[in-house]
Amino acid sequence: MVLWFYLSFTLLAIGQITSSDSFILRSAKLLETHLPILGIHDEILERETAYRIDCEFHSIDLGDSNKIRNTENKIRDAENWKINANGKSMKPTGIIWVSDKHPELVTLHGPFGGKDNLTVAFLNGEAVVVDIDAATAGKTKWGFGVGKAIDLSVCRLAEQKAFWACDYDFKVNILERNLATPKRNIWFRSLSLSVISNGTIASDDQVRNGAQHSIEITANSFYFVGGFIYSGELLFGYQLETKMDDTNEDLFDIIGKRMKLGLEVEIPFTHYPIYKLHTKVPYARVAMPLTLSLCYLFRGEEADGNDAQARLDFRARYELAFSPYLIVQGEWHGAKFFDAPVDSYETASYYSVAFAQDLDVVKETLGFLKFFLGAEEKIRGKNFVFFKISNGRKPPAFEDISEKSIGFAFYF
Repeated sequence: MVLWFYLSFTLLAIGQITSSDSFILRSAKLLETHLPILGIHDEILERETAYRIDCEFHSIDLGDSNKIRNTENKIRDAENWKINANGKSMKPTGIIWVSDKHPELVTLHGPFGGKDNLTVAFLNGEAVVVDIDAATAGKTKWGFGVGKAIDLSVCRLAEQKAFWACDYDFKVNILERNLATPKRNIWFRSLSLSVISNGTIASDDQVRNGAQHSIEITANSFYFVGGFIYSGELLFGYQLETKMDDTNEDLFDIIGKRMKLGLEVEIPFTHYPIYKLHTKVPYARVAMPLTLSLCYLFRGEEADGNDAQARLDFRARYELAFSPYLIVQGEWHGAKFFDAPVDSYETASYYSVAFAQDLDVVKETLGFLKFFLGAEEKIRGKNFVFFKISNGRKPPAFEDISEKSIGFAFYF
């Protein structure tokens, strides 16, 4: 807890580039957008796909009005931008820069879709590799190994100093077909074959939970409401549920093998308060909407051949990223069992609330972090310290949990 409060109240100014002639790019990200095509009465007929590169400078010192004008002329001159895709030079067709709000941010518009190995440089500065994970590169093609993501957190219980646990969430689309077919306000993005695994591994003899592993066919789509874009997916797959057991030579007990059918959707406008806050207090973390998922697990079997009950799982996740110093994440699970035995429960629920802090804000203060995370690497939105409260019965093992834990989480 001492570390937690120390991190929460530590803030030192990071040195800035004060010369108006020096523009050092910090990062660049490719994003896919969908511009509306309007009818004669301003109704949205359909949306066309467009691309932009969001660039972030380390700092831009504006100074007086003459400096602002000079800086604006440099930034808005397309000839000063050097964009390269697989050895071929490109120029932006449009440049957006708002000096009075976020002078360090510049948006470049152009035909960047379907390009690989993108780099961008400004004036004579060093080229920065463009992050294309946020967009679809190579339309209407089969992709292999895309969508890779791992969320990993290591923690210990506040009541048991010797206890540690590792929560993980892994997903990779081993095969994906990009559809790219916008229909009015709905965009059917892709079909994918995914391998997914998530759960808890712990050092204590009394293991709190198990893990879920599945292979799924997923239809991914986006939809537009009020000018914002939200995602939704429909999935069908086969799921294996396991639980650690130190008394078993196999170490893992299979507690369920079954088919599954599910739906996950982001709820419109639920991210709006944090989105508006981020426009007032610059923070690069994306405002996340409330995400709901509903999944029906068909009757299956356990390792010993006994029936595994059919059940309906409901999950809600929400995040409020007020600032790098305070990120609140909440999660709730509910389960309804069908044909439950008389001596077992018919429903179960679980919740957790985590208070996290983005380690990007203290990397310059705590020098030892540079050894692990890299002095120049941008780590915002990928590394966190957290304090978490959990209570209830969580799938797949549905064991009673009532605990407080502190730990470190990262994403890659």
